[in-house]
Amino acid sequence: MAKAFAHRKAGKTSDYFNTHYSLSWQGVDIFNFNKSFPVLEPAAGSGAMASALAKKGFENITATDLFPQAVGIEKKNFLHDNFDPYPYIITNPPNSHATDFVTRAKYLYTRNIAFLLRLNFLSGQQRCQSDVYDELKYVYVFSRMPDFREDVSPLRADGKYKTAMHVYAWMIWEKDYHGEPVFRSIDNSMYVLRKGDL
Repeated sequence: MAKAFAHRKAGKTSDYFNTHYSLSWQGVDIFNFNKSFPVLEPAAGSGAMASALAKKGFENITATDLFPQAVGIEKKNFLHDNFDPYPYIITNPPNSHATDFVTRAKYLYTRNIAFLLRLNFLSGQQRCQSDVYDELKYVYVFSRMPDFREDVSPLRADGKYKTAMHVYAWMIWEKDYHGEPVFRSIDNSMYVLRKGDL
């Protein structure tokens, strides 16, 4: 695992970003998951997404990270440590290891995986030739592109953020789903920072 996350050191990293609360809130509104079932958040960082899920009513959240940034997040390596199966795995994984995270989640989940991913996750020769897209049921693309850089667009309690250049989507896998993915959009314009919000 040291190799896989060598660039991710506690504190400042090139692949560590807090997830704006509203991205999770809007995701929960479309997931239609049973909020009493256990959820694993395996790339919890400082707990932003786990906190947002709890605020939306999820009752049983296990938050882990290789480099936990807050109290209550267990130090665990999702790609190599032992995990029990979970009904739901919900996360914003390290972008450079997104394929590995999806592959591992598909091994562990019993109902759904919901990953916040860059839309370009749907391209790439290696992924296209693998089974990583099997059971992918929904792709919900955000209408505006969120900026995750803490120095430019820090976390705000109201969930608002500045925009950037990468298109993000919630991608949802469902156990034993065999159809084609359904593409939909999420209007997140209400959470984009404007001059009056600063």
